[in-house]
Amino acid sequence: MAGSSPFRMRLVHLDLKGAPPKVSYLSEILPLFRALGANGLLIEYEDMFPYEGALRLLRARHAYSPSEIREILRLATLNELEVIPLVQTFGHMEHRAARTRPPPSRLRVFPA
Repeated sequence: MAGSSPFRMRLVHLDLKGAPPKVSYLSEILPLFRALGANGLLIEYEDMFPYEGALRLLRARHAYSPSEIREILRLATLNELEVIPLVQTFGHMEHRAARTRPPPSRLRVFPA
C-alpha cells in the first residue's frame, strides 16, 4: 500500500458489528495501518455507537462508550488517519428490526 498510488484516499474499513475490537487493540493496529500507507478509516459503527435519547434502542448492550469513541478518534488523529463514518440509512437498519421479535411489519420492505 505504501508508495505511489493513483488514489488520494487509501482507506481501511472498520466494520464494528459482531466482534468489535477493544480500544487497546485499535491503539496497536492503527499505527500499522498508517505504516502500510493508509490515510483514512471508514468506520461502520452500526449498533456499537453510543446512541442516546430516542435512538438509544439502536445501541448494543456492549456498545462503545462516548469516551471510547473519543479515544478512537484521538488515536486516528494521532496516526494521521482521516475518519469517515459510514452512516447506515433506513434501508440498512436491519439490526433495529432484529431487536424486536417479531420485527414490526411497518419496518418490512414487503408485507408478510
